[in-house]
Amino acid sequence: MVFKILKRIFAKKPEEIELKIDEITSWFSEKAGNAEKEMESTLIELKKEFEEEIAQTKLNLKELRDAKLRNPNIPKREYDFMEGNRIAYMKKIVDLLRNIRFPDNVDEIQGSDEEFQQKLDYFTKQSYRPYTIVTQFFDNEANKIAANIKRFDTIHKKLLERYKSIGIRRFSSLSNKIKDYSRSGEISEQMKSELEEKKKQMGTIKGQVKESEEDVASLQKSREYKDYSKLKAEKESIESNLKSQSHIFLTPFSTIQHPLKKYSKIAMKHTEWIDAYLNDPVDTLMSDENLVLCDILSNMKDNSESLSLNEKKLARLKKVLKKLDKNSLISFRKKFGMLEENKVNTERSLDSTTVIGRISKANEELESIRSKEKIIAQQIKELESDISKIDRDKMMDELVTSINRLLDVEIKLVG
Repeated sequence: MVFKILKRIFAKKPEEIELKIDEITSWFSEKAGNAEKEMESTLIELKKEFEEEIAQTKLNLKELRDAKLRNPNIPKREYDFMEGNRIAYMKKIVDLLRNIRFPDNVDEIQGSDEEFQQKLDYFTKQSYRPYTIVTQFFDNEANKIAANIKRFDTIHKKLLERYKSIGIRRFSSLSNKIKDYSRSGEISEQMKSELEEKKKQMGTIKGQVKESEEDVASLQKSREYKDYSKLKAEKESIESNLKSQSHIFLTPFSTIQHPLKKYSKIAMKHTEWIDAYLNDPVDTLMSDENLVLCDILSNMKDNSESLSLNEKKLARLKKVLKKLDKNSLISFRKKFGMLEENKVNTERSLDSTTVIGRISKANEELESIRSKEKIIAQQIKELESDISKIDRDKMMDELVTSINRLLDVEIKLVG
């Protein structure tokens, strides 16, 4: 606790620097450039040291290759075993020297650690057995090479430590954030300009919507539309009357359909007409200009005893047949025919009316404009949301805090 208090008391006070916001970029770029130069200088120095170690390893490898046994009088089998492992160990070293790579520039440093360590670890694992055997015969030469390999790792670790202490990665990260801050101003202005343009478009669109709505309303209030509505109502009335008239005929006819079906099996003539009446009574009657139905019903009445009907059904049949006399059928055909003719004329008048097509087209145009209005409204909403998210003051505060920590300074923004 006392140590922490003393540390705070004697701690060096950060250098205070006054900068304008538009000076931050150039000021930090200079600091980042200096850090980059320092790292480049370190890289050159350590790369030279690494290459010298490579050269020394090659010399030591030659010593191992040319080394003579202290006791040349060993059994041939033992000599062959030694020589095989020496060759294998030397080959592993040659492979390592060919494959291991020191970074060529500052950008490669950050990603070089994993690959570098993998190659060293692989070499260590693959060369362990031949190295152990070779040291039994050429201890001095083998240990020199092992020291070379260890220094490879030491030099590379020194590079990584220096990279970290200089803060190159943090400089790079902050440089990108400064670029983001600069771009945020441009992006914000672009979005604001786009927002104003969209609002102008919205004003135009709203005017078009109003104009299109007035067009539709004007057409719907026109004399032509009122005439159309009247004709449409007339058509609906005629269709209702046709349905009522059909009911007037179909109600009694439905009573005789079953007996008529039975009669069709014994009828000697008009069989096609009977089938037609059973299939579609109203349409058949309207096409029956000679009222063949009267003859059919008369014949059916004459043969009613042959239809195998009980007394009740037979009595009902005779009662209905009286209603379906020639006069009633003529009257029905006349009324129904007039209604059908009126319907055709009304439909022809409706078909010649163009107002509905114009209203439909006006409504389509209105919907199209409203669809554009919705799209622009959504675009305005998104732009306003994106603009509100760009807090440049907060971005600058975070940048200044990060720069202060990295460079141990106290930046004060002025102006």
